[in-house]
Amino acid sequence: IIEEPTPDWLVDEDSEPYTYTREEWIRYSLYTDFGFREPVDVSALTDDELTAYMADAYQCALDIWFLFEVCSDRMYARNLWNSTMPHVEIDGRYYSQMFNPVFPTLADLESYMNGVLSHDLTGKLLAMEMFIDYEGELWGMMGARGTDISKKTIGFSVTSRTDTEIIYTAEVEVREFDLASEEPDYVEYHNFTYALIEDGWRWTDFYLYN
Repeated sequence: IIEEPTPDWLVDEDSEPYTYTREEWIRYSLYTDFGFREPVDVSALTDDELTAYMADAYQCALDIWFLFEVCSDRMYARNLWNSTMPHVEIDGRYYSQMFNPVFPTLADLESYMNGVLSHDLTGKLLAMEMFIDYEGELWGMMGARGTDISKKTIGFSVTSRTDTEIIYTAEVEVREFDLASEEPDYVEYHNFTYALIEDGWRWTDFYLYN
């Protein structure tokens, strides 16, 4: 179990601050090291191997999406923003220093994202300006929101496969009126595209559905 670190600015002068190692941060905040693995020939994977591979690939992309649309605090130990943190106001937005051991700069984060997502998807997320480069370091807008509790993902499957494109589908139960009901009001399906592009295999169609 990795304990929450104590930020430098909340530590007594005589005590040593806790800092994440690279491996700890990846395990704690990204949940998978998929984005740091050596590329594989996805078209050569057996069905069982592809099932495991796609689960990791999806989780990796989902973690990136969460940083921008759900919980940017995850970039620095999930600490909620408070006025004691080093911060700067830019165009009415407050950005805090991330002190991130894996992505010390915005360029590092962008490079990681481009290894998982198409350049178009990476650009779409970065355009939200949740994270910026400030004085050569990564700063971000700390904040978190909830997800849609009326939706429950019950499974994923590869629903289409060619040598250059994979469709990965999430099956989602929706309970709009009674969240405790055993039967959903309806089931919806969300399709995501994982394709072989010039840079390699990347998510070319991805979004957060809950």
